[in-house]
Amino acid sequence: MVLNTIRFLWSRVDAVIRLLAGIKDLEGSKIWRVALRRHRGQSRRLADGTIIKKGDRLLELHLNNDFLSGMARDTASPEGIAVKAAKEVAHSLSRLARLLKEDNRYQKVKAVFGITILNRPVRRFGFEVYDLEPGALTALTRFYEKMILSIYHPWGPGALKNYRRSVMPKYVIMSKNELLRRYLPGDGKGTG
Repeated sequence: MVLNTIRFLWSRVDAVIRLLAGIKDLEGSKIWRVALRRHRGQSRRLADGTIIKKGDRLLELHLNNDFLSGMARDTASPEGIAVKAAKEVAHSLSRLARLLKEDNRYQKVKAVFGITILNRPVRRFGFEVYDLEPGALTALTRFYEKMILSIYHPWGPGALKNYRRSVMPKYVIMSKNELLRRYLPGDGKGTG
């Protein structure tokens, strides 16, 4: 009961944060929310040769916690949740690739990225994973991600003790060209 109240209240706070940060639901996707951003860090060469420079357009990905929470409620086992989530991620990455190829608002996007503690499984989808620079932002991000995990974990806040050492947010990124190559096969390369 208390956890449901916390989830309800957090979903309202989260909605305000999304509004202020320009984060929107990705049409046709249950799992992704997105926001256009500019790269602020140092230049980075991705595995496919794409170079991301300061000021380049990127699309920031956010997980839809409400969807994941509902899926966890409706699925009995961790394995079942993982299988359902993986299917939805693959489907939504195809939707995202189509959007980046066809929607004029996203033509100049060079890569998609996110910051997440769920960084182990994303490599198989084509994302590269990097450590965050140590500092206040990384500490704040780690606190935020742990809080989200404790609120939305299907086994409640007590499950967090199992993750004490492994809850480390990472920067995950995939070039637009790699996204199109993987998720729009035969459709040609991107323009990034």
